[in-house]
Amino acid sequence: MYRGVYIKKVKQKKQVTMRRIFLTAISLVIGVVATMAQPKAGTFSIIPRLGVAIAKVTGDKVYTSLASAYGDATHSNYKPGLMAGVDFEYQFSDMLAASIGAYYSRQGERFDDVKEAHDMSTKQWNEVRDWKQHHDYVNVPLIASAYVADNLALKVGVQVGFNVDGKMEYTEASFVRDQAGVGSTESVKKIKGDVKLKKVDFAIPVGISYEYMNVILDARYNIGLTKVYDNIDGKNSVFTFSAGYRFSL
Repeated sequence: MYRGVYIKKVKQKKQVTMRRIFLTAISLVIGVVATMAQPKAGTFSIIPRLGVAIAKVTGDKVYTSLASAYGDATHSNYKPGLMAGVDFEYQFSDMLAASIGAYYSRQGERFDDVKEAHDMSTKQWNEVRDWKQHHDYVNVPLIASAYVADNLALKVGVQVGFNVDGKMEYTEASFVRDQAGVGSTESVKKIKGDVKLKKVDFAIPVGISYEYMNVILDARYNIGLTKVYDNIDGKNSVFTFSAGYRFSL
């Protein structure tokens, strides 16, 4: 009799313990889901962001005296750079939010190595290597976000960028080829200088973002609308990938 009562009490304690564990697990799940949920209507948020901008200037080319004779050119390529800034977002409804941001973005372009013949009789050549241009902007995007699923938003907007600096750098090597085609390097030097860019740039950003526990992963493509240089038709083409954290106020 004593032993049976003891076993019954042990079973009751186990049932109480299991019930507590189950209720605690349910509470944790509810808490996580609440944390994962996108902001409610009327919520204002500050979202610092850090990421990378992968940019080039579309249509920009480098011609050499030899290449231009054959209508050939070296086209610009994408280069990565740092981007960092903050968004200020307001949630109008469960499906719609709008934000304005301010970002520092290092954009620009790079070119493959360029060779140029100066004197065909002596086989005198110049070679330009590692040509990179760094275009620093402060970009101000105005974005509308439409939530197409929980925490998943599609984005589109307008952006104005203010150029704050422009630099170029490359390595120049000059050498002579003999009749056998062997080259002997004469000099190698680093070249750095300023790049003159238009002060204001306009673009249309389109993208997608996903939020998990206040962490927002964001990918955008900024479609350039205006010329980067005064005398060249090239426009900015920029992909950005960033991670941010939402602070709701």
